[in-house]
Amino acid sequence: MQSEMAIQTLMLGDLLL
Repeated sequence: MQSEMAIQTLMLGDLLL
């Protein structure tokens, strides 16, 4: 689902930041 993908993107962004 889109929401699941958004959560994964936020998690990845958190790791990168």
